[in-house]
Amino acid sequence: MTLDRESVTNLVREHLGRHSAEGFSVEVLEHLVRHDNDWWHVPVRPSRRLPRISPYYELLAEVEEEIDEQQGLNVLLVPTLPDE
Repeated sequence: MTLDRESVTNLVREHLGRHSAEGFSVEVLEHLVRHDNDWWHVPVRPSRRLPRISPYYELLAEVEEEIDEQQGLNVLLVPTLPDE
């Protein structure tokens, strides 16, 4: 697998799509993705404001762990909040 911004972004999107969320989706902010040593920092944000933030953080942690286990790739999903 070629590791560039686009391939990492697509991989994260694919894994996010496999997980159910409580009435929201998660957008990858591709233009802010960066590589730092062995880590990919991937900013993400939910599609809407959430009444409870914990499901968002739990979803991100699950996806990070899944990518690490399945791909051996160090990805840090950097949570941001929607601009509402």
